[in-house]
Amino acid sequence: MLNYSIQQISDIVGGHITGQQSQSIINRIAFDTRQIHHAHEVMFVAMQGMNRDGHNYIKKAWMAGVRCFLIQHEVAESEFSESTFIHTSNALDSLQVLAAYHRRQFDIPVIGITGSNGKTIVKEWLYQLLSPTIDIAKSPKSYNSQLGVPMSLFTLKPDNQLAIFEAGISKKGEMEKLERMIRPSIGILTYMGAAHNQGFESKAAKIKEKLILFKDCSTVIYHNKGVTGEIFNQLYPDKNSITWAVDREADLIFHLLSINSHKAIVTLDKRGEQFRIEIPFSDDVYLHNAFTCITYLDYAGYSMEEIQDMMSQLKPLEMRMELKTGMFNSVLINDTYNSDINSIALAFAAARKEAVKRRMIFIVSDFEFSDNHTHNDYDILVELVNEFEPLWFIGVGETIRRISTRLGKTINTLFYHDTDSLLNGIDITIIRDSVVLLKGARKYAFEAIVEKLEQRAHEAELEINLSALQHNLTLYRSGVKPSTKVMVMIKASAYGSGSIEVARILQQQGVDYLSVAYIDEGIDLRKAGIQLPIMVMNSGLDFVERMVEYDLEPEIYAPAQLHTIIQYTINNRERIKCHLKLDTGMHRLGFTMDELPGVIRQMKENPQLEVVSIFTHLAGSGESLFDEYTHYQARYFEEMVRILNDGLGIKPMMHLLNSSGIARFPEYQYEMVRLGIGMYGFDPSGYVQDLHTVMTLKARISRIKRIPAGSTVGYDRRWKAERESLIATVSIGYADGLRRSAGNGRWSILVHDQPAVIVGSVCMDMTMVDVTDIEGVKEGDEAIIFGAVNRADMLAQIYETIPYEVFTGISNRVKRTYILE
Repeated sequence: MLNYSIQQISDIVGGHITGQQSQSIINRIAFDTRQIHHAHEVMFVAMQGMNRDGHNYIKKAWMAGVRCFLIQHEVAESEFSESTFIHTSNALDSLQVLAAYHRRQFDIPVIGITGSNGKTIVKEWLYQLLSPTIDIAKSPKSYNSQLGVPMSLFTLKPDNQLAIFEAGISKKGEMEKLERMIRPSIGILTYMGAAHNQGFESKAAKIKEKLILFKDCSTVIYHNKGVTGEIFNQLYPDKNSITWAVDREADLIFHLLSINSHKAIVTLDKRGEQFRIEIPFSDDVYLHNAFTCITYLDYAGYSMEEIQDMMSQLKPLEMRMELKTGMFNSVLINDTYNSDINSIALAFAAARKEAVKRRMIFIVSDFEFSDNHTHNDYDILVELVNEFEPLWFIGVGETIRRISTRLGKTINTLFYHDTDSLLNGIDITIIRDSVVLLKGARKYAFEAIVEKLEQRAHEAELEINLSALQHNLTLYRSGVKPSTKVMVMIKASAYGSGSIEVARILQQQGVDYLSVAYIDEGIDLRKAGIQLPIMVMNSGLDFVERMVEYDLEPEIYAPAQLHTIIQYTINNRERIKCHLKLDTGMHRLGFTMDELPGVIRQMKENPQLEVVSIFTHLAGSGESLFDEYTHYQARYFEEMVRILNDGLGIKPMMHLLNSSGIARFPEYQYEMVRLGIGMYGFDPSGYVQDLHTVMTLKARISRIKRIPAGSTVGYDRRWKAERESLIATVSIGYADGLRRSAGNGRWSILVHDQPAVIVGSVCMDMTMVDVTDIEGVKEGDEAIIFGAVNRADMLAQIYETIPYEVFTGISNRVKRTYILE
C-alpha cells in the first residue's frame, strides 16, 4: 500500500505541480472512476489510451471526491476547486516510475512469473501453498500488463515476507519495462504456447523477450522442453537454473504412474532419489503447473514429506467472477477466486456497478488463513463496507464477527460461525430484488450458498465469458482508426447471450453506439440503466412516442416510415435523432436511389429530424468471391450520401462495414463501423486471428446405463450398440436449441474433455451419448455441447447454417451465466 505525499510523488516521477498546494498523503491509485473508494486518499491517473482518454473522466473522479490528479494534457483546472495536479509527459510511464520506486523500498524475495499460459494458476497455487506460514503480496487476479503490474506492485506493504508478481506481454519491447518495475530475484517460466505469437517474428523471439524478466534473477525455474533451455543458456550462460521435465533429462524428472478423472499419482526423480506424490488433478495443463510449483517448493527448502502433504491439499482455482440469476428477482455475484483485502474492493465495486436499481447484500467470510492477516486488513474491510453501504452485511467465520460493532447504523448485519450455520439459519427472502455478492475463502465452501440462493432452473446453461468478449472487442478496435467510432450490434438478445449484461460491459468499455433490432430491446436496456446512444433497426410505424420517451434513435428505411415520424415531430414539436438506411445492393431495407429526391424534399420541409448517420449493408463482405460487388456497393453508397448531403446541407456520420468488412476493407471505415458476430468470437471472413470463445453451452449427465451389445437407443431405434456400451443421458434437447440434425453420430459432446458421440435421435429434453471409452464418468458430470474445442461454427456446419443461428436458437429456458476472468 502506498504512503507518499503529493510532493513526493511529483518528485519521484519528475512532474510539476499546479493547483492547490496540499500535504495530503496518497494511499491509493485509481484510473477507473467506477472503482474509486476512500477518495481523499486517491490519486486519479488520467491516461491516454487507444479508445479512451482518462482526462475526460477527471470531472467524474472529482465529483466522487478525488482531489489529486496525475495528468499528461492540460485541463481546465479552475473547474476543479481544492484540487492538485501533477503534470507529466506520459501518465502511464510516470505510474510505472512510481511503481518501480515503491518496489525498491522492499528488500524481500520477489518471484517473477511469465510465460504464455499458467501464470495466474502458478501464482495463486504458490500463494495457496505458502500463505499459511508466510505473509505474501501478489498480483490481484491476472494483473500482469503494463498497467496491471504497477497496480500489483502498489499492494506491497511492510508486513510482506515474499511477493509473487505476474508479467504478461504481447509484443517486443514490453518486458523491459515490466522487469524494471518488478525486479524479481527468482524467476519462473510457465508453459510457452501460441498465445500472443502474432506480436513476434517467431516463437524463439517471444521466448527471448519473456526471458528479459529474469535478467537479474539469482535462480530461474522452467520446463526443460523444446528450444527454451537452449535459448536460456544462450542468454544467461552463467545463471543458475532449475529445470523440470516429464520422462526426460532435467533437475527434477516426473513420471506419471496412474491417472483418473480426479487425480494423478506421479513419481519424482530428484538426483537419483524417488518420491511418490499425489496431485488432485488430472488435466495436463494443471499437472504441468503443479510440477512448476513442486520445483519451486523444492528450491525453497521444503522437505519431500512437506511437499507431498501440501500438494495433496491443493485446491482448484475458479479464477473468475460469475453472475447468476438468484431467487426472488435477485442477482448473485459469485467471486470466491480469493479473499484477500485487495480483491475485496474490486468485488464491492463490481456489485455496485451491477446494482443499478437494486439493493446490495455482501456475504463475506474470514480472510483466507485469517491468522496471518493484520488488524489493518479488517480495519480496511470496515471502511470499505461503510463506504459502499450495503443493505445487509453477512459475515461468516470467527474473526470477521469482531467488526460487527464498527459498521454503520444503516447496515443490517448477520454473523455466522460457518457456512452450515448460515445455510440453516438465514431467511433467504431478504435477497429479494438485491444484488448479492459472495466473497468467501475456499475453506468456507460458498458454492453451497450459491446453490441455495440460485434460481432453480433447467440444468442446461449458456456460459458467456465477458472477458473473452472484451478481448475480441479490443482486437477489432486495434484495426480501426482512432477517429472512427464503433457501433456494436446486440440485437436478438446480443446473439443469444443476453443484451443487458453485454451492454453493461460495452458501456464500461466505452463503445460509441449500440444497435438493437426492435424497440422493446432498447427499452429494456434503458430500464437497466444503459445510457449509450441506441439505434433501433426495425422501429415500425406505431412506436414513435415510445422511441422519444426512452431516447432511442430509429433507423429510417422506407418512405411511409419517414412520413409517420415527420408527422409525429410536427404534431408534438419534438426533434428526433435518426439514421437513414440506404439500399446499395442488399435489397432488404433502405431507400433506393430513385427515392432520394422525395426523402430530401420531405426532410427539407420538416427539419425536425436530425440525421445522425447514413449507412448501408454489405451483401458479401466475408467472401472474396464478392469483393468487386463490395467495392461497387461502397462507390454507390458514397454517391448516394453525396446526393443527400448536398440536398440537405448536412454531413452526418457514414458507416458501411460489418465484422468481416472491418477485417477486409479498412479503406471504408468512414466515421463509424458496426461490430457484430466478430465480437462474439467468429469472423466469417477468416481474416481475424486470436478471437476468444465467448459462449459455451453446457448441460449435465442425468443418468448412466450399461447396455448389452445389440441394444438400441432412442426413438425409432435409430442406433444399435455393436458392443456392450455405457450410455449417458444428457439434460439438453431440441427444445433447448440442440437440433435433431446433430443426432445419430453427427455431433459429439465433450465429457471430461473427450468427445462422446450422440447416439440415436436428439429428444425434446434429453440427448444420449456413448461414454464407453471415457474413464470415470458419473451422473452429474458436466457435458459441453459447444465451446472452445467443439466450436459453434463446426456445429453450424452440421446444421447446414451459420453460427448466428446456432446462438440465437438457444432457448430462453436455458439459463445464462456470466463470467469475468
